[in-house]
Formats: sequence, C-alpha cells, structure tokens
Amino acid sequence: MLRHASLAIVIALMSFSRPVAGEEFFRESLRISSIAAGSLGLEAVLVRPKELRRYPIALISHGSPRSATERPVMSAESMFPVALEFARRGWVGVSLLRRGYGTSGGHWAEQYGTCDDPDYVAAGSEAALDLRDAIAFLAERPDTNADNVVSIGWSAGGFASVALAAEVVPGLQAAVNLAGGRGSLSPGKVCREERLIQAFRVFGMQSRVPMLWVYAANDSFFSQELSRRFFQAFTVAGGKAKLIEIPPFGADGHKLLSASAIAIWMPLVDEFLRSERPKVSDELGK
Repeated sequence: MLRHASLAIVIALMSFSRPVAGEEFFRESLRISSIAAGSLGLEAVLVRPKELRRYPIALISHGSPRSATERPVMSAESMFPVALEFARRGWVGVSLLRRGYGTSGGHWAEQYGTCDDPDYVAAGSEAALDLRDAIAFLAERPDTNADNVVSIGWSAGGFASVALAAEVVPGLQAAVNLAGGRGSLSPGKVCREERLIQAFRVFGMQSRVPMLWVYAANDSFFSQELSRRFFQAFTVAGGKAKLIEIPPFGADGHKLLSASAIAIWMPLVDEFLRSERPKVSDELGK
C-alpha cells in the first residue's frame, strides 16, 4: 500500500468515472500508480458492471508498433471494446498502456536491444513489471477480486502475458496470448528468431499458470511455422498452454484486437476459462 501512497493525489486529479451510455456498466479513466512509471503512472481505462461489488480482473495489454513515432499517440481507449466484452461477462475489464506508450509515464523500458543481439527475456520481463504493478494497484480497489486475475495480451502484450505467467503473481489464475511475440521488423523478418524461441523456452521453464494461445494462419508478424516453434519451445520446457490456430483472418491475421476479430477469439477465451479455471468461472456466477 505504501508504494501507491505517493501518487494518490495525482491519481485523484487525473482520473474520472462515468456510466457507459445506454448500458448497465461503470466506466473509469484512471492512472495506475507505479514507481517505475514515475509521477504520471500508467494510463488505463476500466469498465465493469454497474453494481458495486468485487469482480474478477481482466487485464488487457497492447502491442508495440514497429515505428517508435507511433508509441506516443497510442491510447488505452483503443482497447476499450475488449474491456467492455469482459465487463459484459462479469469482469472488471482494464485496458492498460505500459511505460513509454501514450501518456503513461516512465521511459520505454521493454526494448530488446539491437536486432543482431536482442535480449527478449529482459524485454518481456520489463513489460511484465507494468502488468504486476497494475494488478497490485487494482487489488486495493473495492470493486475488484484480486484473487481471480486473468492477463490478456496482444502481440508484444501477448509476449508480456507469457512473461507474467512465468512469475509469482498473487491472484493470477490464467493468461491469454493473442499473436504474441517481439522483434518483427517487416513481414517475414524477425530479429534473431532463435533468440525469440529461446525466450519462450525460458518462460516455459518458469511458467506457473495455464495459458491460451491464439494465432491466425496469415499473421504478418509471426508466421504459423514460427508461432508453432514458440509453442513447442514453451511447452517442452514445462509451460502449460493450449494453442488454437484460427484460419486466415482479413488481410493480416495479426490484427486480433480489431473489432471484427474479437468475436472470433472471445468464445475461445470463454471456453478456456470454463475448462481450465473453474474458480474464475464460478466467481462470475455469484
């Protein structure tokens, strides 16, 4: 609790809440306190059912654009449709921007180094730090049940969820990796593929919670052959994950956070949580 106290005034001034128009949902824009993110904290949008009670947490994390110039203009609002889908199912859905993206504070810490010598494990661990801080912050709210947390990440956020699942995180019950990875420079080119595969192997050795992985056959960042190698490295090393390969989606199957893609993978997440984490599913029925 003490780690959040220094930012209490900033958070109070920079957050606001309102009902979602026409729906029985409560919505709040907030700043998540984090020592690493400095005085600005982390940009986030929260949505939950309107009734005030404790709901399980769905923490939603974004990708990393190939161009650095795109990072400052990113917004947590872009992931609101995903958060809302979880709220419709009885969750507190929280879309989060990690350090160095949008208006989140701190420097961009999840760089992996040079393309010739990337350190993907360090990059994933830095991204996971922001997710851990967000979970710790959200645990102090009166409308969350931090014993039931699921991390959902796309692209670099999916890779962050893989890294998070390898750490001891109180309350983390499961994680979802949507088209996860790092180091894509252009279609068909990933910096030192073998280093990225090794990072998945390292995280698999330490993995602690079940995961769902979803990749499309026509992913322009990470080919189907490469994502299968990610999965093999992760599971052979000890990670518990289920890989679902969906058919080609649109012009680029990497875009799994687009509005039309949510309807494809959300039922897969529903089934995964019912089968793998009955504790969470039972909580939703209360």
